[in-house]
Amino acid sequence: MARSTFSQAPAILDLTLTAGDDWGMQLTLTEDGVTPINLSTYTFDADVLDGGSSVQAITVANTDLVNGVIDLSLSDAATTALEGVTRTWALTWVNGSDTFTAVAGMFRVLKRGETR
Repeated sequence: MARSTFSQAPAILDLTLTAGDDWGMQLTLTEDGVTPINLSTYTFDADVLDGGSSVQAITVANTDLVNGVIDLSLSDAATTALEGVTRTWALTWVNGSDTFTAVAGMFRVLKRGETR
């Protein structure tokens, strides 16, 4: 008998950035690693988390929702306030009454001058 697996776990994306820097990245959300998800009916929330509670909102810009593209960013003031912390982060989307954590991972802010 063939074995099947179903997972609704978020994609893992660990983020490391430097305190005092403006930070941003672009994400393309896909169905299968290739086909973009049309996100035009979705809203988004991204946060740095401590024990499941938000300690810093991450700005989400709707760049090209039809082609699954969003931008995430934090200001230099926000990264300065998070200097030296290691937490988790998560990106959730809402479509109607459905909420889904699409991407999550570790979130680390290096001290100025620190290297990995």
